[in-house]
Amino acid sequence: MRILQVCIGNPFTPTMYYKENYLLDAFLEAGHTPLILADTTTWQDGKIVMVPAGDTTLENGVRVVRVDLGHGFLRQKLRWVHGFSDLVVSLQPDVMLVHAIQQHGVCDLKELRQRLPQCRFYADVSTAYQNSAKNWLSRSLLHRGIYRAWIQKSLPYWDKIFYVNEESKQFLQEMYGVPNELMELNALPGVIMPPEEKASRKAEFRSAHGLADEQLVLFHSGKMDAMKRTGDLLDAMERLPEGRARLFIAGSFYDDVREVLTDRIARMPNVTYLGFLNQDEMQTTLAASDLYCQPGSASQTAQAAIACGTPVIVYGEAAYGKFIHGNGVLLSRPEDIQTVLPELVSRPDELARMSDAAYKLAGELLDYRALAARLYR
Repeated sequence: MRILQVCIGNPFTPTMYYKENYLLDAFLEAGHTPLILADTTTWQDGKIVMVPAGDTTLENGVRVVRVDLGHGFLRQKLRWVHGFSDLVVSLQPDVMLVHAIQQHGVCDLKELRQRLPQCRFYADVSTAYQNSAKNWLSRSLLHRGIYRAWIQKSLPYWDKIFYVNEESKQFLQEMYGVPNELMELNALPGVIMPPEEKASRKAEFRSAHGLADEQLVLFHSGKMDAMKRTGDLLDAMERLPEGRARLFIAGSFYDDVREVLTDRIARMPNVTYLGFLNQDEMQTTLAASDLYCQPGSASQTAQAAIACGTPVIVYGEAAYGKFIHGNGVLLSRPEDIQTVLPELVSRPDELARMSDAAYKLAGELLDYRALAARLYR
């Protein structure tokens, strides 16, 4: 089958592992022909940069067609691709998966249904209040106004609209009026790492960083802003006994927290900043971690950690409620990590039990192959 992923409005980055990258691997492994239709944005060193429009082929054989949305705030927000339906038809997909439903192209769904009668049409939505609709202009004009009108027009023509967690489901219902019967949970995926590979990567990481046998590895990552609550995690680290654990941080810092956090990290002997990690480095660090810590806004990396058999501390019932079943701690408030973390690192046996529970849950909810198969079942 020819499976087209539309990445208009979310920067497609071949070297990183977001949902579209996991799905590409699954499609290739299953013998399908994956295609990418993307705009000209991509992630590089923690920042969104522009790349040329054009038709290219990745090393794995995946065809990537990039289109230029033009310059300016409005054009980027409307994500209006000239000739969108003609372009999609030229790619002749059997399945089309739209990763950002907030784009003008969804208005062409009726036409695409007529021109591609064999094709199945899906959307996959991770938008939530914690990452969108944060001010009046965004909430009232873009989401409840323009995007809602486009999405309402498209509703009769979707086979299914997937959401990644309960936060996203709520957003779809309240902002766009998407009916419950059209929606289905399809979580952010992960690669389930075999226990023997986890042990090997863990030994490699610990040796590289000169960790003592009894020292626990804690990990925190993302595009850090005030909502990530990295400061609360650093407060918790200051409460730990000397030598008990080392916190590794990967990712980038937004301007609102960069100076304060980087200065503070530099003064803490039990905290190491790793910079921006590629996909393999991220997998090794997740495998080596005894505990993944995300006390603030949600991140796909928490699910990736679970898939590596790593316990987690996370915040947000709507984002993570379905993913915490004996494999970690769901914080009631971000600041609670200051008391929860010291208690948990004092119980290594409990962390080992949580790791077993993480593997069990990952097999049930997060296997990227199983999630991908739902598109062509």
